[in-house]
Amino acid sequence: MQPIKQFDVEDTPETRKEGLFITYKGKEYQYNEDVINFLCLGIDNSTPVEQANEIKGQGLADAIILVSINVESGKIKILAIPRDTYVPVKMYNDQGKFLGEKSMQLTLQYYYGKTAKDSCELMVNTVSNLLFKVPIQRYCAINLEAIPILNDAIGGVDVQVLGDVEVGGRSYHAGETIHLQGKMAEDYIRDRDCDVFASSMSRLERQKQYMTNYFATAMAHVRNDLTLPVSIYQSLQGNMYTNISVEDITYLAPEMLDVTLTAEDMSMIPGEVTQPDEHEAYMVNSEQLKELVVNFFYTEVL
Repeated sequence: MQPIKQFDVEDTPETRKEGLFITYKGKEYQYNEDVINFLCLGIDNSTPVEQANEIKGQGLADAIILVSINVESGKIKILAIPRDTYVPVKMYNDQGKFLGEKSMQLTLQYYYGKTAKDSCELMVNTVSNLLFKVPIQRYCAINLEAIPILNDAIGGVDVQVLGDVEVGGRSYHAGETIHLQGKMAEDYIRDRDCDVFASSMSRLERQKQYMTNYFATAMAHVRNDLTLPVSIYQSLQGNMYTNISVEDITYLAPEMLDVTLTAEDMSMIPGEVTQPDEHEAYMVNSEQLKELVVNFFYTEVL
């Protein structure tokens, strides 16, 4: 029995509203029920995730990644969503009262949750709306303290440095291969120069590179120890909030052993960086995004 919910897709007006059907260029497409989507969030805060919400200082969603796993074919795809993507953000006050919507950077949506659960569910809803109502079944938010835990649990990760990085008293030079351990991993995937236009995009490229290399390294370790994913999951308690269960991980771990992740499996939502005011904004190309969504998640109804 699969612990992760699958969809019994029924062609009704109600299911159409939920993103299980979509029309593109005059053709109708149905959501691929073998695909499970995980929204992964990196929160710019070192405070324990649930505690951070209680003191209304939970930070922002600096990394926003949708991981899609086809449980039938074993294929995995990753969709990176820039933190500055302009979307309608739902705003709430400290008491949880809805204040309305305003177009602003997606990263801010996480802030408006009264609890970690609220913040994650708000992000799921907003990202799903951005992607034409694509279903998102699972979510996971981790804070900064989780990064070295994840990294060191598999013995560190090798990367070939993309662009010069200077942070925390360390300098990493473009082209050199380094072995990321401890806080080095956080430095590498977080650093950006806020004075440089669109620096968040070069950081996103480093994050995509790190994820690819992390996945390959992790799978090599999991092949020798199937209990490793559960051990990592347990070590993240306090620094993670998720609706992914131990049962989900136990089910998925052996299914992922023969899966590979390459640069071709990773995409970013199409658009461009602009600066309408003092803050940068990533403006989405809706037509190109719809084509990407259809190719990622749907099959044509014949």
